[in-house]
Amino acid sequence: DLMKQLEESEAELKQSRDLKVSYEERLKEASAELEGANERVEAARSALAESEQRRGALQSEIQRHDDQLAHSRQMESELQQQQNRGTELAQALSTERDQLEQKVENERTREDELKRKLADLEIEENLLVQQEKEGSIDFENSRKAADEAARAVAEMERKIEAARREIENIERQIESLAEEQDRLVAEKEAAQQELSEIDDKVTAGQSFHEGTQENRKREEMERNQIRANLQGLEAEIDAKRTENENVHREMSRLSHRLDSLKELQAHHEGQDEGVKKALERRERGEEPFNRIQGLLIEQVRVQPGYEDAVESALSAWFGGVLCGNREEAASLLSALREKESGRVTCIPTEIVRESLSRIQSDFSNETPEWARAQGAIPARNIVEVNEGYREILAPILQKT
Repeated sequence: DLMKQLEESEAELKQSRDLKVSYEERLKEASAELEGANERVEAARSALAESEQRRGALQSEIQRHDDQLAHSRQMESELQQQQNRGTELAQALSTERDQLEQKVENERTREDELKRKLADLEIEENLLVQQEKEGSIDFENSRKAADEAARAVAEMERKIEAARREIENIERQIESLAEEQDRLVAEKEAAQQELSEIDDKVTAGQSFHEGTQENRKREEMERNQIRANLQGLEAEIDAKRTENENVHREMSRLSHRLDSLKELQAHHEGQDEGVKKALERRERGEEPFNRIQGLLIEQVRVQPGYEDAVESALSAWFGGVLCGNREEAASLLSALREKESGRVTCIPTEIVRESLSRIQSDFSNETPEWARAQGAIPARNIVEVNEGYREILAPILQKT
């Protein structure tokens, strides 16, 4: 009984140790989760502080726009007063211009009247001269009348000259008033334009002020949305990281595979000795090796991941040398035999096509019975053959 109790105690002790290890592992996981939660809380606090900072900045911006709006309204009032003064000045200038135009018209009327009087005096002078010649009037009276007429003419000429100078001054004043009126009109238009711009700014400021309230609500919704999307983003980042690691591993594997294949192709390694010699002599342009169309493996493409399986199953066929007909195949084999350069499998494409036309019924497109087994993949599903050589490999791929 004591041994049994001892064994039970040891079992309980072992169970307690296992439970302790389990608790320690769970404690580590909980600590890691707590650390991640703390990091997320810190990130959320940072985002909240940034939002508060943006809120303060927006409030400052609102205050600035309110000040700008008050300033714009003050400028609007001043511009309105300036516009009213400009309107009054324009009306006064228009009235003054009308008065000057009326004065010019009166002076022109006086000038016409003086011209008529001067013409009358000239007529009278001519009559006096004529009377003097005729002797009907006393010479002294005539001379006095002539002097008076001359003085009257000189006075009239002086008045006419003064009137002309006054007219010129009035015309210059009219031109100056017209320029002043144009300037005031331009200033009025500029003031109206500036007033319109201020109205636009005021409208924009009001719209911005209204939009700011909406922005606050939108920012609060965005904060909630950001908090809600944090977990989804973390899960998506983990999934992308895993996918990226898998892609890098596959790229590394394919890169090593490609480098190996390039090196083997450069040295014709991995092939039979006869095939290697035949390809070397084809590169040198020797007869009849220059008639070789290539290797059958050069006409296929295998889906990534199945290269080794396809190579193991079809290496005997893929290493075959393609040529045109039976005569070319015989000459190739004879040339290799003479030089004791090994053996090759020649595949005359014309003969293969003729043979396929006779035995086509044996290779239906139906899936073979063995291909229906779980995990079995027919070679035709993962091997793609270049145009012109599909009928040669069709029977082989059908049975593999």
